[in-house]
Amino acid sequence: MEQIVIQVTDRKKAQLLYQLIGALDFVNTITKIEIDMPSASSTETDFFEFAGLWANRENIDIHSLRQKASPKR
Repeated sequence: MEQIVIQVTDRKKAQLLYQLIGALDFVNTITKIEIDMPSASSTETDFFEFAGLWANRENIDIHSLRQKASPKR
């Protein structure tokens, strides 16, 4: 038995392909998995929500981070 995985970006074309493959007599089973991909705008929003997260921390600054990164300097 062989297995083929096909990723399709257009939902309407995926449905057409699903029907076409289902009509073939040598196909045993078809499993359809829908993956919801986040849009680009939501990813940018999520990224910028964390901007300045460490800004007001008293115990973390650029000098202490550099000292921990290379202590022999």
